[in-house]
Amino acid sequence: MLPACAGSTEAQRDARPAPDPTAATVLPEGFTYPEGDSLRVATWNAEHFVDRHDNPYIDAEREDDPPDSMRARRRRFARAVRRLDADVLVLQEFESAAYAERLAEERFPEMGYEFFAATESRDWYMNVVLMSRVPLGVVERYAGVTTPIVGQTN
Repeated sequence: MLPACAGSTEAQRDARPAPDPTAATVLPEGFTYPEGDSLRVATWNAEHFVDRHDNPYIDAEREDDPPDSMRARRRRFARAVRRLDADVLVLQEFESAAYAERLAEERFPEMGYEFFAATESRDWYMNVVLMSRVPLGVVERYAGVTTPIVGQTN
C-alpha cells in the first residue's frame, strides 16, 4: 500500500495481503529452489539468432534462409552460456522460447535451465526470450509503451 493512502479508511478496508507467488506454480518433479539469497541475471542481444526452419507466417529473409554461420554461432552461444552461468538469461533478437529450450536440451543440459518464456511477435522473428533455472512468474510485454520526454512535443 502506498504510504500516502495508509491513513485512508477505504484503503485499509480494501487492503489484502499479497498472494503467495508460489501458490499456483507447477514445478518439475524433483525441483528444489536453489540455496542462497541471490540470483545471477544476464541479458544478451544475440542478434538475429534463428533456427534452421522457416516460419511460414513471417516474411523475413534472415529467418526464411538463415546464414550458414548459424552452426558456429550455436556453438559459441553454448560456450558463452556456460561461461555466464546465469540463473536467469534474457535474450534479445532470439527466435523463440521453443528454440532456446531445444538448444538448452541439446547443447548444455547440465546447466539446469528448466523454465522458458518469451514475448513473441506474431509477425516478426526477433523476440525477447527468457531461460531460467528458477520458476518465472507472468511475463509481460510493454513494446507499445512510450515515455514522454519533458519539453519535447513530437
